[in-house]
Amino acid sequence: MLCLDVMKQDLAFVHEDDNVHKAARLMEKHGVGFLPVVDKQRRPVGALTDRDIVIRVANEDHRPSNVSVREAMTPQRVFCRPLDDVRVAEDLMAANKVSRVMVVGDDGVLVGIISLSDIAAAEENARVGATMREVASREAH
Repeated sequence: MLCLDVMKQDLAFVHEDDNVHKAARLMEKHGVGFLPVVDKQRRPVGALTDRDIVIRVANEDHRPSNVSVREAMTPQRVFCRPLDDVRVAEDLMAANKVSRVMVVGDDGVLVGIISLSDIAAAEENARVGATMREVASREAH
């Protein structure tokens, strides 16, 4: 199975110069806790999660409208390609202890996202369980 077969293509994303308030409203609108952060050419430069907002904005008692996404995001360079086998995405998740991988085209432009739950829904095998255990081990640190 290819990454193209499981990736979400209808994406919400933010730009690195947007503020966190705008990002949080976008998360609420789309019912997500993860947004890719892209540059002006729509190439991923990082990711913003609801956890990033809690730790880097709320915890520091900053006003979200005064904090740029760039300041709050996690730089993330975990990508796969649409024509990669889905095992590439699984291996990247396990190795990097993340539950989502961005999918980029040959030009580096964001074209999709694959979450661990997308893989679990598409595959019913032991690799999903092994990948989940690897990702979950990040919480032990």
